[in-house]
Amino acid sequence: MTGNLATLLIAHDSSSELPSLRETILPSSVEVGPVPTGRKNRDNESAGRNRPCTTEEPLTATSLDDALTEIKAGWFPDLVIVYQGVPDEFPQSQIDELIGLLPLARFIIAFGPWCESIGRTEQRWPIAWCVPIRHLPTRLERVMNDSASPTPATASRDEAFSETATQANSAVARGDLTAAVSGDDRHFVETVRDQLTASDFQITDRDPDCVFLSASHLSAQTEARLTQLRIEFPGAGQFLLCDLLTPDQIERLRSAGVIPMSQLRFAEELSAIAVG
Repeated sequence: MTGNLATLLIAHDSSSELPSLRETILPSSVEVGPVPTGRKNRDNESAGRNRPCTTEEPLTATSLDDALTEIKAGWFPDLVIVYQGVPDEFPQSQIDELIGLLPLARFIIAFGPWCESIGRTEQRWPIAWCVPIRHLPTRLERVMNDSASPTPATASRDEAFSETATQANSAVARGDLTAAVSGDDRHFVETVRDQLTASDFQITDRDPDCVFLSASHLSAQTEARLTQLRIEFPGAGQFLLCDLLTPDQIERLRSAGVIPMSQLRFAEELSAIAVG
Protein backbone atom coordinates (compact mmCIF):
# COMPACT_ATOMS: atom_id res chain seq x y z
CA MET A 1 0.00 0.00 0.00
CA THR A 2 2.97 2.32 0.52
CA GLY A 3 4.30 1.93 -3.02
CA ASN A 4 8.00 2.55 -3.47
CA LEU A 5 8.47 4.81 -0.47
CA ALA A 6 11.13 3.78 2.04
CA THR A 7 9.02 3.34 5.17
CA LEU A 8 9.85 3.20 8.87
CA LEU A 9 7.24 1.81 11.28
CA ILE A 10 7.76 2.69 14.94
CA ALA A 11 5.66 0.55 17.28
CA HIS A 12 6.37 -1.40 20.44
CA ASP A 13 6.75 -5.12 19.71
CA SER A 14 4.27 -6.00 22.46
CA SER A 15 1.56 -3.80 20.99
CA SER A 16 -1.61 -5.71 20.16
CA GLU A 17 -2.07 -3.41 17.15
CA LEU A 18 1.24 -4.35 15.51
CA PRO A 19 -0.15 -7.17 13.29
CA SER A 20 -2.94 -4.94 11.96
CA LEU A 21 -0.46 -2.10 11.40
CA ARG A 22 1.73 -4.37 9.30
CA GLU A 23 -1.27 -5.67 7.39
CA THR A 24 -2.39 -2.11 6.65
CA ILE A 25 1.03 -0.99 5.46
CA LEU A 26 2.09 -4.10 3.54
CA PRO A 27 0.75 -6.79 1.24
CA SER A 28 -0.06 -9.90 3.27
CA SER A 29 2.72 -11.85 1.58
CA VAL A 30 5.51 -9.60 2.85
CA GLU A 31 7.43 -10.44 6.01
CA VAL A 32 8.52 -7.40 8.02
CA GLY A 33 11.83 -7.55 9.82
CA PRO A 34 12.86 -5.54 12.89
CA VAL A 35 15.41 -2.77 12.86
CA PRO A 36 18.84 -4.13 13.75
CA THR A 37 19.93 -2.45 16.97
CA GLY A 38 23.19 -2.04 18.80
CA ARG A 39 26.63 -1.19 17.50
CA LYS A 40 27.54 -4.87 17.53
CA ASN A 41 25.38 -5.19 14.40
CA ARG A 42 27.29 -2.49 12.56
CA ASP A 43 30.89 -3.73 12.59
CA ASN A 44 30.94 -4.01 8.81
CA GLU A 45 28.21 -1.36 8.27
CA SER A 46 26.08 -3.96 6.56
CA ALA A 47 23.39 -4.37 9.19
CA GLY A 48 21.62 -1.07 8.60
CA ARG A 49 23.09 1.07 5.86
CA ASN A 50 22.90 -1.56 3.18
CA ARG A 51 19.34 -2.52 4.11
CA PRO A 52 16.96 -2.25 1.11
CA CYS A 53 15.26 1.17 1.10
CA THR A 54 11.86 0.09 -0.21
CA THR A 55 8.58 -0.44 1.55
CA GLU A 56 8.40 -3.98 0.23
CA GLU A 57 10.45 -4.64 3.35
CA PRO A 58 10.11 -1.59 5.62
CA LEU A 59 11.98 -1.31 8.86
CA THR A 60 10.14 -1.77 12.14
CA ALA A 61 11.58 -0.07 15.22
CA THR A 62 10.29 -0.93 18.69
CA SER A 63 11.37 2.40 20.16
CA LEU A 64 12.47 5.87 19.12
CA ASP A 65 15.98 4.94 20.29
CA ASP A 66 16.14 2.17 17.67
CA ALA A 67 14.72 4.44 14.96
CA LEU A 68 17.17 7.24 15.72
CA THR A 69 20.08 4.80 15.70
CA GLU A 70 19.13 3.58 12.24
CA ILE A 71 18.68 7.08 10.84
CA LYS A 72 21.96 8.33 12.27
CA ALA A 73 23.67 5.35 10.59
CA GLY A 74 22.59 6.71 7.23
CA TRP A 75 19.18 5.21 6.42
CA PHE A 76 16.58 7.89 5.69
CA PRO A 77 12.93 6.86 5.24
CA ASP A 78 10.49 8.71 3.01
CA LEU A 79 7.54 7.83 5.23
CA VAL A 80 7.46 7.40 9.02
CA ILE A 81 4.45 5.73 10.66
CA VAL A 82 4.35 5.85 14.46
CA TYR A 83 1.87 3.98 16.63
CA GLN A 84 1.31 5.41 20.10
CA GLY A 85 -0.70 3.09 22.32
CA VAL A 86 -0.53 4.93 25.65
CA PRO A 87 -0.08 8.59 26.65
CA ASP A 88 3.48 9.81 27.26
CA GLU A 89 4.88 6.77 25.45
CA PHE A 90 7.62 8.73 23.67
CA PRO A 91 9.95 11.38 25.20
CA GLN A 92 9.55 14.86 23.75
CA SER A 93 13.31 15.22 23.21
CA GLN A 94 13.40 12.10 21.00
CA ILE A 95 10.30 13.19 19.09
CA ASP A 96 11.94 16.55 18.33
CA GLU A 97 15.18 14.83 17.30
CA LEU A 98 13.35 12.43 14.97
CA ILE A 99 11.49 15.26 13.25
CA GLY A 100 14.67 17.32 12.98
CA LEU A 101 16.58 14.50 11.31
CA LEU A 102 13.87 13.94 8.68
CA PRO A 103 12.78 17.37 7.39
CA LEU A 104 11.55 15.98 4.04
CA ALA A 105 9.82 12.83 5.28
CA ARG A 106 6.09 12.35 5.53
CA PHE A 107 4.77 11.43 8.98
CA ILE A 108 1.64 9.66 10.18
CA ILE A 109 1.10 9.36 13.93
CA ALA A 110 -1.58 6.79 14.69
CA PHE A 111 -3.15 6.85 18.15
CA GLY A 112 -4.69 3.87 19.94
CA PRO A 113 -7.99 4.03 21.88
CA TRP A 114 -6.25 5.07 25.12
CA CYS A 115 -4.84 8.14 23.36
CA GLU A 116 -8.07 9.56 21.95
CA SER A 117 -7.82 12.53 24.33
CA ILE A 118 -4.38 13.55 23.07
CA GLY A 119 -4.57 17.08 21.75
CA ARG A 120 -6.18 18.20 24.97
CA THR A 121 -4.07 16.37 27.57
CA GLU A 122 -0.78 16.48 25.66
CA GLN A 123 0.48 17.55 22.26
CA ARG A 124 3.93 16.12 21.70
CA TRP A 125 3.40 15.31 18.03
CA PRO A 126 2.37 17.94 15.46
CA ILE A 127 -1.43 17.96 15.28
CA ALA A 128 -1.47 17.85 11.47
CA TRP A 129 0.17 14.41 11.48
CA CYS A 130 -2.09 12.73 14.06
CA VAL A 131 -4.94 10.34 13.32
CA PRO A 132 -6.86 7.66 15.27
CA ILE A 133 -5.64 4.21 14.26
CA ARG A 134 -9.05 3.31 12.84
CA HIS A 135 -8.47 5.98 10.19
CA LEU A 136 -4.90 5.00 9.34
CA PRO A 137 -5.84 3.38 5.98
CA THR A 138 -7.59 6.56 4.82
CA ARG A 139 -4.71 8.81 5.94
CA LEU A 140 -2.16 6.47 4.36
CA GLU A 141 -4.03 6.52 1.06
CA ARG A 142 -4.19 10.30 1.19
CA VAL A 143 -0.46 10.61 1.88
CA MET A 144 0.38 8.21 -0.94
CA ASN A 145 -1.84 9.99 -3.46
CA ASP A 146 -0.92 13.53 -2.46
CA SER A 147 1.73 15.00 -4.74
CA ALA A 148 1.98 18.22 -2.72
CA SER A 149 4.65 18.91 -0.13
CA PRO A 150 4.22 17.14 3.24
CA THR A 151 2.26 19.03 5.87
CA PRO A 152 4.90 20.85 7.95
CA ALA A 153 5.36 20.13 11.62
CA THR A 154 4.59 23.78 12.36
CA ALA A 155 1.10 23.66 10.81
CA SER A 156 -1.55 25.00 13.15
CA ARG A 157 -4.78 23.23 14.04
CA ASP A 158 -6.67 25.51 11.62
CA GLU A 159 -4.22 24.78 8.80
CA ALA A 160 -4.49 21.04 9.44
CA PHE A 161 -8.28 21.27 9.38
CA SER A 162 -8.18 23.28 6.15
CA GLU A 163 -6.04 20.66 4.45
CA THR A 164 -8.23 17.73 5.50
CA ALA A 165 -11.34 19.68 4.52
CA THR A 166 -9.91 20.18 1.04
CA GLN A 167 -9.32 16.43 0.80
CA ALA A 168 -12.83 15.69 2.00
CA ASN A 169 -14.34 18.11 -0.50
CA SER A 170 -12.54 16.32 -3.33
CA ALA A 171 -13.88 12.91 -2.30
CA VAL A 172 -16.21 10.86 -4.45
CA ALA A 173 -19.58 12.56 -4.73
CA ARG A 174 -22.39 11.07 -2.67
CA GLY A 175 -25.20 13.40 -3.71
CA ASP A 176 -27.76 10.65 -3.11
CA LEU A 177 -27.23 10.82 0.67
CA THR A 178 -29.19 13.17 2.93
CA ALA A 179 -28.18 14.30 6.40
CA ALA A 180 -29.63 16.06 9.43
CA VAL A 181 -27.40 17.87 11.94
CA SER A 182 -28.05 18.98 15.51
CA GLY A 183 -25.97 19.76 18.59
CA ASP A 184 -25.27 21.89 21.63
CA ASP A 185 -23.07 24.41 19.77
CA ARG A 186 -24.97 26.33 17.09
CA HIS A 187 -21.86 27.65 15.38
CA PHE A 188 -20.24 24.22 15.14
CA VAL A 189 -23.50 22.74 13.84
CA GLU A 190 -23.36 25.28 11.00
CA THR A 191 -19.75 24.28 10.31
CA VAL A 192 -20.76 20.60 10.10
CA ARG A 193 -23.62 21.43 7.76
CA ASP A 194 -21.30 23.44 5.52
CA GLN A 195 -18.79 20.57 5.41
CA LEU A 196 -21.50 18.04 4.59
CA THR A 197 -22.84 20.28 1.84
CA ALA A 198 -19.32 20.69 0.41
CA SER A 199 -19.04 16.88 0.39
CA ASP A 200 -22.29 16.58 -1.61
CA PHE A 201 -24.58 15.54 1.21
CA GLN A 202 -28.06 17.02 1.00
CA ILE A 203 -29.10 18.70 4.27
CA THR A 204 -32.67 17.91 5.33
CA ASP A 205 -34.86 17.58 8.43
CA ARG A 206 -37.13 14.95 6.90
CA ASP A 207 -36.21 11.26 6.77
CA PRO A 208 -32.43 11.73 6.43
CA ASP A 209 -30.07 8.87 5.56
CA CYS A 210 -27.61 10.07 8.23
CA VAL A 211 -28.02 11.96 11.50
CA PHE A 212 -25.04 13.85 12.94
CA LEU A 213 -25.24 14.91 16.59
CA SER A 214 -22.52 17.16 18.00
CA ALA A 215 -21.86 17.18 21.75
CA SER A 216 -19.13 18.60 23.97
CA HIS A 217 -19.29 15.43 26.13
CA LEU A 218 -21.34 12.27 26.48
CA SER A 219 -23.90 13.29 29.11
CA ALA A 220 -27.25 11.80 30.06
CA GLN A 221 -28.84 14.55 28.00
CA THR A 222 -26.73 13.56 24.97
CA GLU A 223 -27.72 9.91 25.30
CA ALA A 224 -31.37 10.91 25.63
CA ARG A 225 -31.04 12.96 22.45
CA LEU A 226 -29.51 9.97 20.63
CA THR A 227 -32.47 7.84 21.73
CA GLN A 228 -34.89 10.52 20.58
CA LEU A 229 -33.20 10.76 17.16
CA ARG A 230 -33.26 6.96 16.83
CA ILE A 231 -37.03 6.99 17.43
CA GLU A 232 -37.57 9.99 15.16
CA PHE A 233 -35.43 8.62 12.31
CA PRO A 234 -35.31 4.83 12.76
CA GLY A 235 -33.74 4.14 9.36
CA ALA A 236 -30.94 6.72 9.57
CA GLY A 237 -27.33 6.04 10.39
CA GLN A 238 -26.29 7.78 13.62
CA PHE A 239 -23.04 9.66 14.10
CA LEU A 240 -21.92 11.32 17.34
CA LEU A 241 -19.33 14.09 17.01
CA CYS A 242 -17.59 14.19 20.39
CA ASP A 243 -13.92 14.22 21.42
CA LEU A 244 -14.33 13.47 25.13
CA LEU A 245 -15.06 9.75 24.87
CA THR A 246 -13.46 6.91 26.79
CA PRO A 247 -12.76 3.56 25.07
CA ASP A 248 -15.65 2.01 27.04
CA GLN A 249 -18.02 4.73 25.87
CA ILE A 250 -16.89 4.28 22.27
CA GLU A 251 -17.56 0.54 22.48
CA ARG A 252 -20.98 1.12 24.05
CA LEU A 253 -21.93 3.62 21.34
CA ARG A 254 -20.89 1.26 18.58
CA SER A 255 -22.87 -1.56 20.17
CA ALA A 256 -25.92 0.72 20.01
CA GLY A 257 -25.33 1.42 16.33
CA VAL A 258 -23.83 4.90 16.83
CA ILE A 259 -20.59 5.75 15.00
CA PRO A 260 -18.33 8.06 17.07
CA MET A 261 -16.52 10.82 15.19
CA SER A 262 -14.03 13.46 16.26
CA GLN A 263 -15.01 17.11 16.18
CA LEU A 264 -11.38 18.09 15.68
CA ARG A 265 -10.90 15.64 12.80
CA PHE A 266 -14.41 15.69 11.41
CA ALA A 267 -13.37 16.66 7.87
CA GLU A 268 -10.95 13.76 7.57
CA GLU A 269 -13.35 11.25 9.08
CA LEU A 270 -16.09 12.51 6.80
CA SER A 271 -13.75 11.86 3.86
CA ALA A 272 -13.54 8.22 4.97
CA ILE A 273 -17.35 8.02 4.89
CA ALA A 274 -17.53 9.74 1.52
CA VAL A 275 -15.16 7.32 -0.18
CA GLY A 276 -16.19 4.23 1.79
